[in-house]
Amino acid sequence: GTSWLYLASKDFADLQFPKLGTNTAPGVSEAIQHGIFAYFVPPVALYALLGGVMWINKKKAESNKEKEVHHE
Repeated sequence: GTSWLYLASKDFADLQFPKLGTNTAPGVSEAIQHGIFAYFVPPVALYALLGGVMWINKKKAESNKEKEVHHE
């Protein structure tokens, strides 16, 4: 990660830095990622969806080739 060090001759309360909570950003994103990929279902569903799209496109392409052959 990246760390920052601020040096100031004033009190940091006077510099008006934003108030930060106690939760870290990586902790929040990690929880979201673990929730999305729990039990490996979403990646498998995505691959199944993409496979279905490929299958449909292949059938359409084969159908179009057959139509072209019949028109000649």
